[in-house]
Amino acid sequence: MGYIKALPVLLMTIALIVTPLISLSSQTPDPYYLIYGSTLCPHCRALDDFMKTEFPNNFGFCPINTDDSCAMLYQLLHAFLGLPMNSTYAAVPFTLVVREGKLVGIVIGELENRTFWESFGPTDRVYIYFGDYLRGYITTNQTLATELFVKPAMIENGSLRSAAAKLVAAYLYAYASYIMFDSAGEIGMAKLMNETKDMILGAYVRIINELLEGKAPDENSLSILENASNQAKRAGEEGTDDRGRTFAHQAALYIIEALKTLTGSVPSSNGNTGSPVPQTGNIVTALAAAVGLASIDAFNPCFLTLYVIILLSVAASSTRGGSTKKLLVVGMSFTTAVFVGYYIMGIGLSVIFENVPRYVFPVIAFIAGAWMIYSGLRDRGECKVCREGERYSAASAAAAFALGLTATFTLLPCTAGPYLFFTSLASSYDIATRLGLLAIYNIVFILPLLIIMVALAGTVAKVEGIKEWVARNSYKVSVAGGAALIGIGIYTLAFLH
Repeated sequence: MGYIKALPVLLMTIALIVTPLISLSSQTPDPYYLIYGSTLCPHCRALDDFMKTEFPNNFGFCPINTDDSCAMLYQLLHAFLGLPMNSTYAAVPFTLVVREGKLVGIVIGELENRTFWESFGPTDRVYIYFGDYLRGYITTNQTLATELFVKPAMIENGSLRSAAAKLVAAYLYAYASYIMFDSAGEIGMAKLMNETKDMILGAYVRIINELLEGKAPDENSLSILENASNQAKRAGEEGTDDRGRTFAHQAALYIIEALKTLTGSVPSSNGNTGSPVPQTGNIVTALAAAVGLASIDAFNPCFLTLYVIILLSVAASSTRGGSTKKLLVVGMSFTTAVFVGYYIMGIGLSVIFENVPRYVFPVIAFIAGAWMIYSGLRDRGECKVCREGERYSAASAAAAFALGLTATFTLLPCTAGPYLFFTSLASSYDIATRLGLLAIYNIVFILPLLIIMVALAGTVAKVEGIKEWVARNSYKVSVAGGAALIGIGIYTLAFLH
């Protein structure tokens, strides 16, 4: 029977470990819909609203009338696909459909039909629709199309998105230069530009994925781009075909402009409000949130009461000479389990919150804070967890660890208010920053447990006094914590943009 009761906890632990690994395996949601449109176009706005309702985490909007990088990508896309920039094919909204990392569809015009958008499956063609009317299809490198014209638009930071768009332009100009030199019979220049375009593409793919992960471009990729720029300059100076020279010169200029932004850059605010792309924000604010919310969470009556009960049971069951040592061993085992369980839970929750729009975060704070206030006032003067805790036994370090890990998940409704809100905030940071912030949060969270363990080891009377104080005042802690959490939610809502 005990194994059956432990099964849900085991499954939850496995899910919270596996979920981040699954999420991090792909940076482009599947399916994904990228709208190239205009903020002045009523059909674009209507399609944007439709996608927000039906596919809130699987779409992006790139405004070609207000964003130069979107306009550049939109024009380059037509050249890449061989589509004319006329009134038919240059109409907006112009939506790219991606499945399994490949461009599989282009839909021109507004269409609010969920069944239609879900009908796109993996294929080796790019189907072109005008509304729901199939106009035809084209064949192209579908994965490369996604890399060049979908991923850059997923970068929210304007400067970095612009740099990515310029690298796309540099690659296409280098490719055109190679074709011109090759057709003109300039074998040496053609070989040089063929190598240059491959260098640009290789560096670009690494850089775009690093930007989407919230990382600065690595030095090796930047060095490759510098070498590609030098080679393009050489072709622009030494080639004899005018068109090949012109295209090579343009490729070099775009690389140089992109490098000005990328060299020494630290990505800021990367992501997309409609997609789970990590962001990087103000680390000082993030640290303050980690310490502040963890401090509220740390004085949680559920965990403190259960912890004190465990210390009491250990002290009471041990001989006078061995009570201190055993109390420290059991207390440390329980505390370690709480840290591990809470940390795993935080990683899983932060990955889940990657798919939640930012405006939901204050709502989480309001609901969690209101619940803390309600539950505190409801249980005023009564310690339910005390009664539950009397049934627990932690006669050994292993038992204490198992109990701490189990309590981390089974007491979630009692403890999760500040942590739920913090993990939602942490979800907007890159994975490395997020893991560090979660570690800091959990260190602060377990500090009271360590302090109680060290200060009261072997002093049973004081431990009993702590238990009684927590039982009498736990509702005050819950109400105060709930009020603070609601205040933080109001602050977050005020500065949400």
